[in-house]
Amino acid sequence: MRTLSIESDVSSSEPPSPTKAVHHDTYEAIDPTKSELSAKNKRVLITGGGSAIRRAIAKAFATARAKEIAITGRTEAALLETKELIESEPPGVTVTPIVADISI
Repeated sequence: MRTLSIESDVSSSEPPSPTKAVHHDTYEAIDPTKSELSAKNKRVLITGGGSAIRRAIAKAFATARAKEIAITGRTEAALLETKELIESEPPGVTVTPIVADISI
C-alpha cells in the first residue's frame, strides 16, 4: 500500500497539495485565444453543459471563436444559465441548449 505525504505550510492560504505548484490561470499552451487552437466557424457539442467544469469548457470554446455551441443536460435552468453566460461575452456565438438525459 502506498501512502501519499502532503507537505503543508500552515501560514499559506493555499490548501495542501501533492504538487509543488498551484495554478490559477490558463496555461499558455492551452490558451483558447491562441490562433493554432482556434475553433473559428466550428460547431461544438458539450454534454453536461450545465455543470461548472463543462460551463468553463463552453466558455473556452466561445473564446476560441466557435460559431455554434450546443450544450446538453438534464436541467433546463442550468443550461439556460450557461447559455446566458456564454452569449453575454464574445459576440457572434450561438448557444443551443438541449434538455436530454443521454445516460445508458
